[in-house]
Formats: sequence, C-alpha cells, structure tokens
Amino acid sequence: MDERKTVYGKDILADIKKKTLYAVAKKTCLEALTHVYIEVKDGVLSATATNGSILAHIERETFLEDFTGLISPKDLKESVKDGDDAVYIEYDRQKPRFPAYKRLKPETFEAEATIDRRSIIKAINDIKTSSSGVRVLVEINGSGGTVEKGNESGWETSNFVAKSDSPIELAVNYKYILDTMRSMDCKDVIMQFSGELKPLVIRENVLASDYVLVMPMRMD
Repeated sequence: MDERKTVYGKDILADIKKKTLYAVAKKTCLEALTHVYIEVKDGVLSATATNGSILAHIERETFLEDFTGLISPKDLKESVKDGDDAVYIEYDRQKPRFPAYKRLKPETFEAEATIDRRSIIKAINDIKTSSSGVRVLVEINGSGGTVEKGNESGWETSNFVAKSDSPIELAVNYKYILDTMRSMDCKDVIMQFSGELKPLVIRENVLASDYVLVMPMRMD
C-alpha cells in the first residue's frame, strides 16, 4: 500500500521545479516518467526526470531518512506557487519503476566545450522558426560555435560564443537545449560530447553533481 512522505525546503522544491520538471514526460505508458523521481540516500536528495530523450538530475543535501518516491508535477507546481515549505509525495516501499538512469551517463568524453549560456539561447531563438522541424545542427570548435537549421531555401546559421578542446558536431532537438539552458543560472555551461549518438552531458560546472543528458538526433 502506498504511504506518504514529505520533501521539505522552499529552495529545494524550487530547484526541483526549475531544474527537472521540463524533462518530465507529458504522456507515457510508464507512470513514473510523468513524475519526478525522488531518491534520498545517506543525506543526499536526488531528483530526476526524463521523457526518454532528455534527462535532468539534481542533488541536494537533506536531513530526510532514506526513501524513494514520485512527485507529481501538479503538486510540485502548486507547492512552489503557494510558497509552501513542504510537499507530500506518494511512495511505495517497493522501489518505483524508474529507468536505471545512472547507467546512461557516459564516463569518458571525446570533447568538452564551454558555452556562453545566453549566447546559445539567442542563437537558437534567432533561427528556430525558419522551418517547422525541431532538429538543429550544432558545431563548436576552438574559436566559437554555430547553430544551423534547414529551411526551403537552404540553411540558416546563427553564431554563439563557445570554445572547445576538440571539434564537436551533432544534431539535437533545439527545444531540449533551450529548456536546459533556461533552467541554469550560470554565465557559462559545460557541454561534454562522447559520440554522435551517445548522450550529450550538459552541466553548470564540471565538478557539479547536477547534470542534464540530451540524446542527439541522426545527422543524415
């Protein structure tokens, strides 16, 4: 039988909402993907959300006892909107069926780039309406980055500020990049690339425990 647990802290709840909620699946046969997955272990609260193409994960210190559970987007939004210091979540003593997300994050990378967050947001916004599709090509090298989007007359290009230790070229859903960049607060973000069709890792700091995984799209 399901029981109730409580996640405390206005700042933690606000972070969970801002930094993970955009990755929750809108509709799926697996109920856990329409919620934020909460895991508390050894004084660390982890909040993770994924729709299968993007995954957002944060970690915060907590005094709560160990447990796992699911927060509904509706309850989370209402708690943050009302300025509540806590939100109740339903949990089952049997661990919720959530993907083994820790296995998805690459351990090694072919290239790492530092990107000006506001700059890439502007670059994508400049070209995102050039056609109906969501795929954009992102290229980064030692001197900067470009975003390209195809339309009826060819390719439209917009530049952004970035630098990379090795060239990076990939195709991604621009909505996922925009959502990720808007969820972050820093000036520069770190993008770690491990292969054309392997998850792209985006984080605010290379040592930070928070991260976002974005699945690339095929280049052809």
